[in-house]
Amino acid sequence: MNLEELRAEHARERVGPLWVELVESVCRSVVRQYSPEIYASAPTWRDGLQDLVQDVIANALIRDAQVEYIVDISLTMDDVRRLLRRQIRHVLARGRRRTVVDQLLDRSVRLMNGPPFEKLPGSREPAWSLAADSEPRTSFREAVAVVRSAARIPQHGLDRAPAIFTTETLQAVLESILELHSPLTRRELGGILEFGLTPFLPDVLNRNSRSASERPYLEPEDELQVAQSVASVVDALSPEQLALLRSKLLGWSDSDVAAALGVSRPTAAARKREMLNAVASGLSDVRPDLRDIVMDRLSVQLALPHFDLQTASPSEIDSVASGADQAEDTHDGG
Repeated sequence: MNLEELRAEHARERVGPLWVELVESVCRSVVRQYSPEIYASAPTWRDGLQDLVQDVIANALIRDAQVEYIVDISLTMDDVRRLLRRQIRHVLARGRRRTVVDQLLDRSVRLMNGPPFEKLPGSREPAWSLAADSEPRTSFREAVAVVRSAARIPQHGLDRAPAIFTTETLQAVLESILELHSPLTRRELGGILEFGLTPFLPDVLNRNSRSASERPYLEPEDELQVAQSVASVVDALSPEQLALLRSKLLGWSDSDVAAALGVSRPTAAARKREMLNAVASGLSDVRPDLRDIVMDRLSVQLALPHFDLQTASPSEIDSVASGADQAEDTHDGG
């Protein structure tokens, strides 16, 4: 197949047999470096490949309209394959993030079903508190700070989903959270953990799992535009909007954002729209082929664990992120 055949098929039926064949071929080449048990919940990629292909087609190409983006900017088949690889890695990384967070939540619930925790009776959604503690408290930011400050298990490669905390550390973290935020539902705990465990954002896992040779090479003038665009978007957003952008990258629903911020769902949706409009305005002068890279850099900045995103100023965020980018470049070059 060639690019003109793909464009013709797209014009006729959006995504047809040629696109399916190409996606499957690129998926086969990408998944060689990924564990099927972690990224597909399957013993081998022979069992999990078709589910990945359908996920890429249904969600990335069709739902997110990435097939139009690929058709619009690709000049060669190599461009098409490069952009498909990016979408496949995003799909894989989203699956990996869910595995990490869900595993930690399952461990937390098992611990909270025993002392010193108490499962509250009669509530519509299961909730926990510390035993003999009936005073309600809501301190979301302080609870997030507890998660960020807790000692994490060092990662040694990506061959399995990281445990993040030892059982003893997780027990202490949960007790501290419930001293600040009680009663606590599983969904609320998930929000606290996701805001606190920013190193495990999808794009960070995605970048860490690819070799330096797979990362896009940019000409110096393109690197300058990307850096300036990232700084422009960050400077244009308030601390709350930066937190909303992070929740968007994590795949939070409007209901989850509303619960985390303590506002109504329509208010959360309106604030998210304002944030997305600000991001779109910041990207309006960026070449289409660089916008994904700008968003990748933004997601990495928002994943840095060295400061509290909700209280940090945009200049502090940009300063810390610039240092992280330099460290990563040094590591890749060595």
